Amino acid sequence: MTIDRSQPITIALCGATGTGKSTFINDASGGDLPVGHAQNSCTENIAFAPPFEVDGVEVRLIDTPGFDDTTMSDTEILKRIGAFLQVSHMENQYLSGLIYMHRITDNRVGGVSRRNFRVFRELVGPGALVNVVIVTNMWRDPIEPAELARERDLQENPMFFQPVLEKGARMARYVRSQAPDSAHDIIRMFMENVPKPTYLGEALADRTALEDTNPGKVLNEELQKLLDKQKAELDELRAELAQVKESERELREELKADLKETQDKYDETKAQIASLLEKNSKYKAKAKKFREENAESRGKIAELRNELDRLKEEIKVTKDPEEVKFLARQVNKVEKAIYGISGSVWNTISSWFS
Repeated sequence: MTIDRSQPITIALCGATGTGKSTFINDASGGDLPVGHAQNSCTENIAFAPPFEVDGVEVRLIDTPGFDDTTMSDTEILKRIGAFLQVSHMENQYLSGLIYMHRITDNRVGGVSRRNFRVFRELVGPGALVNVVIVTNMWRDPIEPAELARERDLQENPMFFQPVLEKGARMARYVRSQAPDSAHDIIRMFMENVPKPTYLGEALADRTALEDTNPGKVLNEELQKLLDKQKAELDELRAELAQVKESERELREELKADLKETQDKYDETKAQIASLLEKNSKYKAKAKKFREENAESRGKIAELRNELDRLKEEIKVTKDPEEVKFLARQVNKVEKAIYGISGSVWNTISSWFS
């Protein structure tokens, strides 16, 4: 398949809070997106780095809020990412690929990490997995044997990344001491990709309700499991408190504090489930308004793509070498025009979601 050079290389970065998405983007682009530390996120919205070039090709990196964020629920994050993918899909601006960041320093992949990756995998969908690169981050330099063993486990364990690697996704290491070269080497892995629609962008553009999409179902299922666990903890704490004598004031106060904390978490999980099932009117209205305002650009791109197809068909049947050269120059001219408008559309999407 011919690689489409009429669009910039556009890559979205996903992953849990604190895995180094913003740092990678800044190292690669020379940008200055705010960087969080540990579990404190600095990315609440979809954030675009300034465009830059690698090997003469324009690259646009997009930072997304991480699931398990400190300031937003996973439901809200899925809604925001979904709205961005929906608008991009409706404008025929497909991603060249997605990076999923993972800390190699994590000794074990817990339930939350597996849930996050499961949602990500469903969000991408089987058709676009070939455009996914799982990037392990925070390597020591020199690399330690324990890190290599951890990487091998991630690659080979069916509970982690093995299933998606079998379906065409790839893995790469980001060694920050070798930045920006290490980041640019990873970006080069996307250079020959054919941009593909994500499952979630396509589903939402087809008016599927978020809770009925595959990632929505996965998130709802995981939240229901969490709710059941929290309910069991509440019942246990209440039973324990009922058995403690009034005279044991210190123990009773501790149990009451634990009970309140667990109740708050339970209420928060219930609210997330309710939010997921709500009609996503705010983001739907945003997508509709964007589509209306961007109709002119969309029309121009459609006309140019029709012209591009016509020229390419002419080249196939033309036998005169000079005529072929002329048509090839026309193809290049039209591709540049599409490239310019596509860049403008991405700029508009950036201003809407940043």
